[in-house]
Amino acid sequence: MGVYIKGMEMPKVAGRIEAVITILKDGTAQIAISPAEDQIGYWKEYPLSEIPPHGRLIDADALTGRILEEHDKFGAMNQYDSGLRAGYRASTKAVRLAPTIIPADPAEEDE
Repeated sequence: MGVYIKGMEMPKVAGRIEAVITILKDGTAQIAISPAEDQIGYWKEYPLSEIPPHGRLIDADALTGRILEEHDKFGAMNQYDSGLRAGYRASTKAVRLAPTIIPADPAEEDE
């Protein structure tokens, strides 16, 4: 098992970053970050999600697009093979029905 800190980004400053992460009983984390010795740090609260054991995480939307690209490429060569078309449809359905481990980031869905 693991923990996912939703909304937290990697600091964008060079050098050593010190952070203190405090896990609260309400399912949030308070993270205090000190960017550098001569700069004032900050803290922010983030929601936490427990991540179940899982396999390799992939971009399912990108995989579906790749399957459809392959269908367009090879399906055009053999347009009379209904088994081939059914196989591509089954593949994209399997991707859509796969369990979601970490939901898509709404900000990235618009891109």
